[in-house]
Amino acid sequence: MSFDFITEPARHVPVIHHTNVLVVGSGPSGLAAALAAARAGVQVCMVERFGYYGGNITVVGVEGLGWYRHQATIEANGIGREFEDRAKAMGAAVPESQSLSYELDSEGFKLVADLLVEEAGIHGMMHRTFVAPVMAGNHIAGIIEESNAGLEAILAKVVIDATGDADVAVRCGALAPKTPSEHMQGASVMSHLAGVNKAELMAEVKADPQTDKDWSTGEGTLETDSKEDDMFSPFLKKPFARAIEERIIPKHLTTIAGTWGAMHDIGELTYMNLVHLGRIDGTAPDSMTQGEVEGRKQAMLAIEALRHFMQGCKGVRLRNFGMNIGIRVTQAEVIAFCRNIIAYFNAPKTWALRALPKTASGKIQKFILRAIAHEMGFQP
Repeated sequence: MSFDFITEPARHVPVIHHTNVLVVGSGPSGLAAALAAARAGVQVCMVERFGYYGGNITVVGVEGLGWYRHQATIEANGIGREFEDRAKAMGAAVPESQSLSYELDSEGFKLVADLLVEEAGIHGMMHRTFVAPVMAGNHIAGIIEESNAGLEAILAKVVIDATGDADVAVRCGALAPKTPSEHMQGASVMSHLAGVNKAELMAEVKADPQTDKDWSTGEGTLETDSKEDDMFSPFLKKPFARAIEERIIPKHLTTIAGTWGAMHDIGELTYMNLVHLGRIDGTAPDSMTQGEVEGRKQAMLAIEALRHFMQGCKGVRLRNFGMNIGIRVTQAEVIAFCRNIIAYFNAPKTWALRALPKTASGKIQKFILRAIAHEMGFQP
C-alpha cells in the first residue's frame, strides 16, 4: 500500500548545545558572519553539513573573491579580503590570471578556515545537516539538525541563515520567491586538470589572447562598457567550437566555454569553469542530481576537445571535479531580497553589472545612469 505522506511519531530531541549566535552554513558569508560575531565578544556556534568549512570555495571550487581587482579598484576589504590575505600567507593561494587578486586553493583553504575558526573561539559543529527550525511563537529559538548521532537540537538567541538557499528562513515561514528554472543562471561543474605543458599552453594564450569582449558561452554574453574590451581574460571557446565542427562535441552543446584560473609549474590547470547547465534548480535534489551527472559528462567532452585542439593540452587529464555543483543567484532573487529590506518604490525592477560612470573627480554621472535605464526600457 502506498501513501502520499506519513505521520512521524512524536519524539524527544536532545538539546546538545546553547549559544548566543548560531550560524547555519560556513560558506564565505557564514564564515564571515561567525567571525564578526565572535570578534564582537559573543558566543558563536557554526553548523556545517560537510567535514570542512568554506562553502563554495572548498566545495564547488570558486577560486576567489577579488577577481574584479585591478590597479584602480576601490574595495571594501573586510573579512573577505582577510580570507585571501591569510590564504596567501599560508601558501594556499597563487596569483589569479586576470586580475591583481589571488586564487584560493580549495584544499588549502580548509586549513585557513580551520585556523580562523579556532583563533576566534567559534564552536564549530561539522557533519550536521539542518532539518528544521525550533520556533517559539514567531521567534526562531534554534534548529534541529541531523547527523549519524540522530536528531539533535541547538538553541540560540540569534540564528543566522547562511545556507545559501534560505533553508532556515523558508522553513520558518518566510516568503522566498523562486525564479522559474528556465530563467535561472546556468549551474557550473568545476574541474581541475593535470598533464598540461605550461610553456606550450602559455605560448598559445600569448599568441591568441582573449579579452572580456570575447566572452560568450552560448548561455550569455558579457556586457562591457568598452573600457574592459582590451583587458585580458583567461577565456576558452575556440577549441570547443572546433570540436563541434569535428563532431567531438555534439552540435547542441554550444554552452561549453569559459575560463581557467591558474597554470601551475607542475602542469596543473586549475578552476576550469567550462560547463554551464541550464534549468538546474539548486533547491531540487533531483535536478541537482541530473546536473552533477550531465556536468561531468560535458567536462570530459571539454577535456577531449582541449587534447585535440590545444598543443599544450595534448597530454591533459582530469585531476578532480569540484565536490558539488555550483549554483548561481538569479536576478529575480536579488530583486526579491531588495524588496524585503527596503521600501518597495526604492527596490530595483532589474539590474545590470557594469562600472558606474564617473567624472575625472569621481562624481557619479547620474545623467548617464538615466540613459542606461532608458536603454533598458525603464522611464523615470
